[in-house]
Amino acid sequence: MSSPCIGICRIDDFSGMCEGCGRTMEEISGWPSASEVEQQQTLAEVAERIADGSHVPVQLEVDTPKK
Repeated sequence: MSSPCIGICRIDDFSGMCEGCGRTMEEISGWPSASEVEQQQTLAEVAERIADGSHVPVQLEVDTPKK
């Protein structure tokens, strides 16, 4: 399974979660060696964090054409 990293790699001092992907440092560092089941569990935990509001993902800014 590919990494959920979106290239915004900043750990929030308050929550301890990456502002981009919502994972903790432990989850990020363990990702390459985690089994697919463990990776799916991590993604489920990140989804729970987003659902309960404890993590609000940073939105990537996309250039939009000007009219």
